[in-house]
Amino acid sequence: MNAARCLSFQFLIIGSILLAACRPGGDASGEVTEVIRPVLYHETRASGEVPVRSFPARISATDLRELTFPRPGIVEAVLVEESDRVVAGQILARLDDRDYSGALDAARARLENTEQALQRAQRLLAEDAIARNVLEQREAAEKVARAEFEAAEKALAEATIEAPFDGVVSRVFARESQAVAAGTPAVRMFSMAQLEATIAVPGAIILGADGARRAELKAQVRLEGGLGPPIEAQFKSAELEADAGSQSYAVTFGFESPEGLNVLPGMNAEVALALGTGAATGPVVPLRAIGAEGDVRFVWVVDPSAAPHRVARRTVEVGPAVGEWLPVVAGLTAGEVVVAAGISSLSEGLAVRPWDRPNQ
Repeated sequence: MNAARCLSFQFLIIGSILLAACRPGGDASGEVTEVIRPVLYHETRASGEVPVRSFPARISATDLRELTFPRPGIVEAVLVEESDRVVAGQILARLDDRDYSGALDAARARLENTEQALQRAQRLLAEDAIARNVLEQREAAEKVARAEFEAAEKALAEATIEAPFDGVVSRVFARESQAVAAGTPAVRMFSMAQLEATIAVPGAIILGADGARRAELKAQVRLEGGLGPPIEAQFKSAELEADAGSQSYAVTFGFESPEGLNVLPGMNAEVALALGTGAATGPVVPLRAIGAEGDVRFVWVVDPSAAPHRVARRTVEVGPAVGEWLPVVAGLTAGEVVVAAGISSLSEGLAVRPWDRPNQ
C-alpha cells in the first residue's frame, strides 16, 4: 500500500513539472518571458515634407455658355466655326433683320408723331386753349409709343448674337437659311481664362480636413501625358454629399490656362494635392497616431535606444491640418519615432518592435 502511494506521489510531481514547462511565457524554472508587441512605427517629419497624393481629374470650363436666338427668324449668317477664338463683343451669328428693322422704323415714326402732338398740347394748355385731359391723353400716347420703340429697338439688337467674353467656340448649332424659334441654340463657347479640375476625394481625407483653412490647400494640375509644367491651382468648392456609387466627394480647383497649350474642357489630368499646410513649423504625424482623453492629445513615443524598444506616452499640442496628417506644434520634434496604429492597446513602458508587413 505504501509503495502505491509513493508511486502516485511521484507521478503528481512529474505532471506538475511538465505542466509548468508547457505554460506560455514560462519555463521549467518558473521565469516569465516578456511579450514584445509588434506595432507600426512612424518617424516624424517636418511639416514641409508632408506627402503629396495625386488624384485623377477632369478638366471643365469655369464659364461655359450656350448662346441662343432670343427671337424667331431666318438665320442670315453664321460667322464663326468650331475651335475659333473670339473676343468679347464679336458677332457670332445673326438673323435676317429686315422685319425687325422695319418694325423699328415704324415705331420710331410713331414716337416722333406722339412727341410732336404732346409738345403742341403743352403749348395749347399754356394758352388755355385745350382742357387738361387732352394733354393727359397726349402724354399717355407718348409713353405707349416710347415703350413700343424701345421694344422694337431691343428686338433688332437681339437678331444678332455677340460673344459675351473672350473665349473659344466649342460647338456651332445654327446653319445659314435655317428657320429658328426663340430659344434655339446657336453657338456654345467657353472662356479659357479660367478652367477647373475636379477630383474625387475619399472620405478619410474629408474627415481630417479643416474647413477654415481650405483656401490654403496647395494643389497642382498636371496635364495628361506630362505636357507642360505643373499648373498652380486654387481651391474653389467641395461637395459635402458623397457620390452614391464611389462614396467619394467631389473637390474642385481653379487654374489659369497656360500660354502655348490648348487646355480644353473634357481633357484628363492629375491633381497633386499636398495633404498638409505650411503654416505649422513642427513635425507632422498621421491622424491615427494621435490619442485623445477629453481635450488632451497624446502620442506614444518609441525609445529605439532601449533593448527591447519601449513606448512612453507624451502629451502634445496639435494644429489644424488637411487630410490624413496633423502638425504637432508642441511636445514632439522631427525625427522622433511614434506608434502609428493600434495605440488604444498600448501602456506605459510596454516593449514593442517594428511590425513587418507580410509578403503579399
